[in-house]
Amino acid sequence: MTQANQDTDPTALLGTYLLQGWVMTDEICSVGECSVPLMRSKDKSLKFCVAHDTLPTKGPYVTYTKPSATPTPQRSIQPSSTPTASPSAAAPTAADWKQDPGFMDRRQRASELLGQKMLAQWALLNDVCPNDACSAPLVRHPVEKYLHCVVCERDYDLEEGQLRPRPLTAAPQSLAKSHTTAQEDMATSASQTEPPNTRASLHQPPVKLHGDDTSLPTSAELEQLVHSPMTSPATDRRQKRHKTLATAAGSTSVAAASANVVTAIAVSTDRLCQKLLALTEQLETCEDLHDCQLLCQSIEACSNAIAACRKV
Repeated sequence: MTQANQDTDPTALLGTYLLQGWVMTDEICSVGECSVPLMRSKDKSLKFCVAHDTLPTKGPYVTYTKPSATPTPQRSIQPSSTPTASPSAAAPTAADWKQDPGFMDRRQRASELLGQKMLAQWALLNDVCPNDACSAPLVRHPVEKYLHCVVCERDYDLEEGQLRPRPLTAAPQSLAKSHTTAQEDMATSASQTEPPNTRASLHQPPVKLHGDDTSLPTSAELEQLVHSPMTSPATDRRQKRHKTLATAAGSTSVAAASANVVTAIAVSTDRLCQKLLALTEQLETCEDLHDCQLLCQSIEACSNAIAACRKV
């Protein structure tokens, strides 16, 4: 179906007026063989056929003067008590919508926006926008329950059956709240990701400079001011004490070992001397030449061993 047919098709016009908040009745148009159902306003003050009658330009909540009871082939929505409007100001008919190229685009855009809101859990209401130039159905916010027009992009509050524009003071407050929340989240994440060395360095006392003295602190001062963030001064003192005890124990062990070596050398020297005396006595009483040679070799070896022990 082309756009021209949509502008004059009664079914399409019925859908348009239903979206605007008009009510479809169970009455059928009485003109000829027309079978289009009549539409009416909210207060039942106006009924019209989208195929034959002049189409209304105001919303369905406007009170219209009832037309004359005399049946006529062509219904008129102009009130009988008001003067007839000039031809230039006459209400648009179905053929006039064809002359407006942006009407179908606006209707399509409104349908898309309504669909998006309904997918976002907004509720489509029976109320329409109070703007006479709009008359689009209103949708209700799923949480805050305020009303919204997708065409005018305006918010309304329903108070005692009346639509009142919603104040815009809530938006800056929500923005300020979200900004504050974002700052708190950033501060929390920064404190959680801060390295332990940085937190420990914040508690270290600063190096004080007396007067104009800009010299660097001595090693003793640095040892007092700076310590490892993973240990405490008490732990450092315990470690130093353990090292001192270990060094002393090592020295004692070396001294004991040295004493043992000296004692062993002395014992060996005494035994070698006794052996040397015994060999000398045997040599004095020996008569065999071969045995004398062996005794002399043993005496020489024993003498060399005694000399080596005394050098140590």
